[in-house]
Amino acid sequence: MTKPTVTVDGPVVTLGDVLLDAGAAQNHVIAAAPQPGKSMTLSRFDIDRAMANAGLSEGLDDSRGYVTISRRGKKVPPEILEARIMDKIAQNGGPDRLKIRLTGLRSPLYIAPQADLGDIEIENLSHDERSGRFTATIAIAQENGVWNRTTLSGLAEPVRLVPVLVRALSDDDIISRSDIDWIELPERRINRTMILESADLIGLSPTRTVRAGTPLRMSEVQKPVLVEKGAFVTMQVRHGGLMLSATGKAMQDGALGDFIRLINTSTNRTIEAQVAGLGVVNVLSHVTLSANQ
Repeated sequence: MTKPTVTVDGPVVTLGDVLLDAGAAQNHVIAAAPQPGKSMTLSRFDIDRAMANAGLSEGLDDSRGYVTISRRGKKVPPEILEARIMDKIAQNGGPDRLKIRLTGLRSPLYIAPQADLGDIEIENLSHDERSGRFTATIAIAQENGVWNRTTLSGLAEPVRLVPVLVRALSDDDIISRSDIDWIELPERRINRTMILESADLIGLSPTRTVRAGTPLRMSEVQKPVLVEKGAFVTMQVRHGGLMLSATGKAMQDGALGDFIRLINTSTNRTIEAQVAGLGVVNVLSHVTLSANQ
């Protein structure tokens, strides 16, 4: 009588795999096993013939006309295939940073459970750099020096790492190095307005609330506002060896280094000064302040 389910590990199917009691004939080969991760059927005729060849006089006594044979396999992660293809394209002189998308993989690929994922080779790679399309033969080593080959196709897009924020920030925040992460972006989506270096973000503030994980444009960041319009600030001027100060009211926003207009609250005169820090401006030395020393 045959077993209700049959699963094999090796490259062949034996009577011992399919019969509940094959006795001394258990190692007699019936047929080659399916590829790892696949299934096949053996007819009752095939099994009866193998039993006769092995010297077993009695045939099967159950009514089923076939037996389904499954073979265990280790699934090959698509990421492994993508990495192999990317390496092969780079070896052939193509870009070394690509986003690989497999379009011709209809079902997962498997290797034997004891096989090494390193025993996968890329053969006959054809890559069109202009369109990004490629075809390749995936060769997977099986037992006894046998290679299983499958043709794959897909798209290989050049990508570049671009900085993004790890959390949403508003115009009140100042971007620091810890606020920055990197993502891969297809080069076809990159334009001259996009920020590509972290140095162009650190120390700046968003012009509005921005989401995490989204590439930023230069128009979306600005130097932090250190003096707000309508705020009272400290105006300071160096006169000889003295530093004189007075209070002023800002007439416009200002970031570090910006020149802004203010009203001197002591004289009610409008003056221009350069933003030097949070709530602090430097007045040109020729301007007279009614100072609080």
